[in-house]
Amino acid sequence: MRIISFLISNIPRQILLKIGSYFGVFVKIFIKKRKDVALKNIKQSFPNLNPNEHLKILNDTYKHFGKILFEFLSMPYFNKRKLNEIISFDKESLKILSDHQSGIILTAHFGNWELIQPIFNVNDLNLVLIAQVQRNKGANKFFTWARKQTKAHIIFKKESISKMFKVLKENYLGLAIDQYAGKSGVPVTFFGKQTSSPIGPSLFHLKAKVPMFVGFCILKSNNKYEISFKKLIIENLAQDIKESSILINQKFNYLLENEIKKYPEQFFWFHRKWR
Repeated sequence: MRIISFLISNIPRQILLKIGSYFGVFVKIFIKKRKDVALKNIKQSFPNLNPNEHLKILNDTYKHFGKILFEFLSMPYFNKRKLNEIISFDKESLKILSDHQSGIILTAHFGNWELIQPIFNVNDLNLVLIAQVQRNKGANKFFTWARKQTKAHIIFKKESISKMFKVLKENYLGLAIDQYAGKSGVPVTFFGKQTSSPIGPSLFHLKAKVPMFVGFCILKSNNKYEISFKKLIIENLAQDIKESSILINQKFNYLLENEIKKYPEQFFWFHRKWR
């Protein structure tokens, strides 16, 4: 994988993204896993669209994630100049984040979330990611290596909560909170249907007393990324973890929904969001 990563990094980006798009089509045709889940999720989220429109979103989703897969493979060789060349960081967002020493960064598997940490580092914003351990040991080693090449700091979900709280004393802590949280989560709605979201954000927010920020890294039609964040403010937030978690996650889901409606092909529909 490291050899492939090095070889891919030497391909001009426009060609690389085109190859990634074709690879996404290849995966759609020959690798059926999760295809039905993705199409079902799209239909549930956009019931007013016709079958052809559902299929178009599905096709474009495969193309998009083919692109960002190849982008991720070349990411270990991105330098500061390259990152600033392909990513535009909203100036107002940058100012808001720079005015705080620490906080909780809430995002989703949407757009290209992997590029959030590198561009934070370029702008002198200390961000530590909470990441999921990959089931395949080789893949996990490669993912960890690729992220660390961009000076990423990672805490795995299996590690202690106290370690995560320690991070919040002088760093941003990043979480992607769009996956189904099961019985350990709280009930909220997403595209009008009930799902389960994690309590982590409210736990960190209430106990560490740090602000929350919601943002995404979106791939635009010119193949450049735009990243922006806004402060998540919920008035009269309860001190009860479960109750506050419902309010926080519901507001987050509302913001995520609005963005997905603009760029439906950039959401990772392959998760089993509703069960």
